[in-house]
Amino acid sequence: MEQSNSILSSSELDSAGIHELNYAGKWSKFIGIVYIVSSVLVFLTMAGMFIAFEYLADINEIADYGRNLYGISDEAMSFLLGAGKWLFIIMTLITSGVLFRNGYLLLKFGTSSRSYFFSNQEEYLVNSFRYLTRYFMITVALSIFSTITTIVAIIYYFTL
Repeated sequence: MEQSNSILSSSELDSAGIHELNYAGKWSKFIGIVYIVSSVLVFLTMAGMFIAFEYLADINEIADYGRNLYGISDEAMSFLLGAGKWLFIIMTLITSGVLFRNGYLLLKFGTSSRSYFFSNQEEYLVNSFRYLTRYFMITVALSIFSTITTIVAIIYYFTL
């Protein structure tokens, strides 16, 4: 028995399903744009902090205030000014990149689903679900990573 690669060969979307896909596409485009704008803002914030980091660290009042208020030791301040700064930059770049990629995938899902709504061509439907699948894969991977790091942090905290 030969199996068709067509999504619509086994079932077709009725008008309510097409309407819901169109509605989801509109929202995903909006959320995708918000993600992309957020990624740019995170990147610009990181760039501004990188530029001002050494200036802020050199201001004695701010450094003393941080040490007194938060109990930051001289070793911790040295770490923040050295490797900590670069670790912050790398993590912020990764965050900005993930936000941008997720925004792009949601934007493409929205565009493809809207194209399917207007043209009823199956390739747009297939592409829209490919973008959505990639978005979910990234989201699940990040959720697993976040859960693992949270558990490790909790275990570390309670073993101190």
